Amino acid sequence: MRGSDVWAMNYMVHNQTPVPDEVFITYDIDYVPKNTALGRSLKPAYPFWTDVRAGEAYPVFDSHRGQGGSDGEFTYPAEAANPYPDGKRRNVLPITRAGTLIAAAGHVHPGGLHDDLYLDRGGASAHLFRSDAKYYDPAGPVSWDMSMTATPPGWRVGVKPGDKLRIESTYENTRASWYESMGIIVGYITYADSAPGPDPFVSPPPLTGEVTHGPLPENSNHGGGESGLPDPSTLPDQQTLFSQVGISGFTYLPGNLGSDTFMGNPPTVPQGQSLTFDNFDAAANVFHTITACKAPCNRSTG
Repeated sequence: MRGSDVWAMNYMVHNQTPVPDEVFITYDIDYVPKNTALGRSLKPAYPFWTDVRAGEAYPVFDSHRGQGGSDGEFTYPAEAANPYPDGKRRNVLPITRAGTLIAAAGHVHPGGLHDDLYLDRGGASAHLFRSDAKYYDPAGPVSWDMSMTATPPGWRVGVKPGDKLRIESTYENTRASWYESMGIIVGYITYADSAPGPDPFVSPPPLTGEVTHGPLPENSNHGGGESGLPDPSTLPDQQTLFSQVGISGFTYLPGNLGSDTFMGNPPTVPQGQSLTFDNFDAAANVFHTITACKAPCNRSTG
């Protein structure tokens, strides 16, 4: 880093409750002055970023239940019908200078199983690493209670000008549809025009690694406990207006369990008919999903 450099830090912080909160992000940085014995011995490493939707302000895709093959998995973009309508392969990063990849780790959203990094050279392709999602949630790949694997310390991949790094991301496709999903692998590269690292087509690198962290206590709430809410099957049926339910301020009307008015009773729909949910919170960029759960469906959420 130069003394004149400015850092831009980009965070995506998820508040999974309707209650605003104040949070802090703290950095501890080990700083090595360049003009020291240790500083003079260090070799610069530069970050690289691969993304299945690279170049977009919000690089996400949807993974629908049943989409993809019969193996219970959906790989983007390989199994997507038309992932890049403009013809630009957003999951490819061209290499313009010889060097050595020295580290990599992936990122997925709930439902994600793994990210894969490949190197394409001419007509050949080498598999460089698979960053697996390790879920600590007892229900499996359904929540943020997880971590990703990163490359082992000795992982090295030599790259040449004209090579292309390519990423694919795989989600499960049997439990649910996963909206606004991501597939990202970030890492570091060192440049050495005269002596790049080992050729992955000759010396394949290890494809597996270790998780970056274990279970986090703040993710240990998996729901399913007593909530004090009534059993909706015992409540009177509630009529709807044009078979619609409105969502406003995180309240569902009709059908908001726990409401002290008749609007808390569950709406009913004749078999074969539809029920439409209108999200009035969308104006404030608050989005909701409508999911099914097993009766009585009155347990705590996680």
